[in-house]
Amino acid sequence: MRKQELERKTKETEIFLSINLDGEGCSDIDTTIPFFDHILSLLALHSKFDIKIRGKGDLAHHIIEDIGICFGASLDKALDDRRGIRRYGDIIIPMDEALVGVGLDISGRPNLFIRKGPSFELINLSGIVDGFDLSLLNAFLKAVIDNAKLSVHFVIFYGDDLHHIVEAMLKGFARALNKATRKEGGNIPSSKGVI
Repeated sequence: MRKQELERKTKETEIFLSINLDGEGCSDIDTTIPFFDHILSLLALHSKFDIKIRGKGDLAHHIIEDIGICFGASLDKALDDRRGIRRYGDIIIPMDEALVGVGLDISGRPNLFIRKGPSFELINLSGIVDGFDLSLLNAFLKAVIDNAKLSVHFVIFYGDDLHHIVEAMLKGFARALNKATRKEGGNIPSSKGVI
């Protein structure tokens, strides 16, 4: 079974996370941060992972980053040696006026790139959406990607509403994860024989 459960307790946070990669997209999430709960529930629904998260702590930044660490570490462990997975996933997601592309490789080499058109310069997310500081989403994504050892590219083709852009990014990330983690054989998908 591709399931994992993890607890992380530090002087700053207490996190519990469970994940089932072969679920139905069910979520039970309480991080004490409403917008973050919302985007994590989107992540569960669109990845088809069953996810339960409890998070509390001293600062939003610490809670969000530690949940990212737990999510990435749990995903890494649930994928085991990566045998039989597709490895790659990609998708383009429209969300009203926003259009976002996501490409993902379960490569064993962590990389995060967020680019924005028309010149596709590298960016860090910034701004406030529903009281949520988007720089914290950068911290979450980086923690997930580093701990799960993913290479992920986001391309924001266009969009005016930050809420729509963020939703398109998370839905795209989730659907690309769903594609990349699906089983399609029994081999490790690398010419090296390991990922």
